[in-house]
Amino acid sequence: MPAIRSAVCLLVLGLFFQWPFDALSGTAALLREDPRFMVGMAIAPAPIDGLHNQLFCVHYFKGCLYRVDPATQACTLVTSRLTTPHGIAIHQSGNGSLHEAYITELKSGRVVKVDLLTGQESLVAEGLLQPARLALLEKNGAIEAIFVTQLHEGSVVRLGLDGQQHWQPALVAAGIPLADGIELEPGGTTALVGSFWGPGLLPGAMTGTITRIDLESGAILDTPAENGLWFPAQFTLQNDPGKPLDFYVSEMLGHRVTRIACAADGSCKRSASFRGIMFPTGISLTPDKSRLFALEAFSGKILGIDTATGATEIVARLPRHEESERP
Repeated sequence: MPAIRSAVCLLVLGLFFQWPFDALSGTAALLREDPRFMVGMAIAPAPIDGLHNQLFCVHYFKGCLYRVDPATQACTLVTSRLTTPHGIAIHQSGNGSLHEAYITELKSGRVVKVDLLTGQESLVAEGLLQPARLALLEKNGAIEAIFVTQLHEGSVVRLGLDGQQHWQPALVAAGIPLADGIELEPGGTTALVGSFWGPGLLPGAMTGTITRIDLESGAILDTPAENGLWFPAQFTLQNDPGKPLDFYVSEMLGHRVTRIACAADGSCKRSASFRGIMFPTGISLTPDKSRLFALEAFSGKILGIDTATGATEIVARLPRHEESERP
């Protein structure tokens, strides 16, 4: 009976969201064919060259990267030459010489980087299998490794530089069905990975799960989070190094962003949920942890949430499909 209910749920959700039929074969593209669809979001963490607290968002179907100032609601097109951009992470060097966005392209299988000031693009890696999201391991102001989830393969790969300074992939962990969101824990030796489907492999109500992995061995660790999430899409950490794990996760089909806090003994529980956020596919937290930003996938709204009070306001609206032009 549970399997039948899950199959029926898949059919209903597939019809409602117009998912492609390859969802049934395990290569599901969990993206509605809607030209408004927007996915990931990241925030510039350091006060360098006026980029402090600027938001960067990608538009999946238009191939756009936007820069948004939540203080003024100004929205600037950085580039529109991407191909199905999905995940995004920001790198700023300590001396201010680099301001880059690293972006996965789901259908092209590439990771690219974009200079945030000039819009100049360059290839980082190609030949990946539906790269969904990525996380940067940074040390001393430089990128040591890039960890990428592969949606189709249900795996995590590590991109590292070889002797010729080319980024080469190596498998870290597998067996994570429809792996999407990834966030490195403080220290960079472990990571949280969001999966759209739970252990039953058939999607149904609240089957999303979060897996915790050791990035050195690939071992699956005791999961600090919960099963029963509505498609965990992106994470952002609340805790400082040396403190128990504390993070926000966007539940794309749950229309909410949930905070999960862990105690020193490793036990975890949901401590808060911000509800009424329609299809949140991207979230970012300000460095002082006082404000959370959430991107609504289809409306283009970016919501600013006071993490102490839960007060919510619209801080920007990204352009609709017909409003954008190529630079």
